[in-house]
Amino acid sequence: MTRLESLRDFGLVGRIFQEEHALLEFFHDPPNSYDVLLCIGKLIERRKRFESSRLWILSAGRPTTALAKLGFTVLPDWPSGLYTLEEDFRTRIIVVNELPVDRGTLCFRAVGAGAVLRAALSEATELPPDAPERLMIVRAVLEVWGEPHEDHEEFDMTTQGFVERWERELLEKGRKAGREEGREEGREQTMRDVLARLLRARFGALDTAIEARIHDAGLDELTRWTDRIVTAAALDDIFTEP
Repeated sequence: MTRLESLRDFGLVGRIFQEEHALLEFFHDPPNSYDVLLCIGKLIERRKRFESSRLWILSAGRPTTALAKLGFTVLPDWPSGLYTLEEDFRTRIIVVNELPVDRGTLCFRAVGAGAVLRAALSEATELPPDAPERLMIVRAVLEVWGEPHEDHEEFDMTTQGFVERWERELLEKGRKAGREEGREEGREQTMRDVLARLLRARFGALDTAIEARIHDAGLDELTRWTDRIVTAAALDDIFTEP
């Protein structure tokens, strides 16, 4: 939620987070009516603490049955692909594969599947390396890599090129900074910073033992560890020597 909130000023994400306490639920497969009702149950509990909460359900594909049975209608004055219940229910559905293709919907299309996901990653690659949407998508992809899911192989094949390109750009930026520093010590520190940033994006906060290993490592070791990040399933895979 925090990472989405950092994009308040960007397109559809920004419009959603103009309202406080937005509750997001994501479904890779279209939710059925029961799934939607369970989400509404979560919203009811949340509204005991935050009365202004609104539920947004993200569905990679169109949940045709749930939309019809529960009485969802097109959400007026919003992009295509958004549906709503009566206002008292404070519940809306975003159908990812029906969203318009523009930068304002990019972050949501990047949680889609198949051709929608591939197109979103291609668009994200064309953005500046430090664009907030691109950084958020990289983090989200790396987090999914660390979680078991049914379509893991297909997802990894779709996203690996995107992440590897981001990693190469980050490494080249680090090497350039090291060359400009002009000293071995400067190159090592730059590689430490790059490695730590990649690890945090992939695995979250680092404990003191890992930080100490990075601090004490030389340039060759830092480079070797960095090269393992994309294929590593767990943090130990990076630091365990074969």
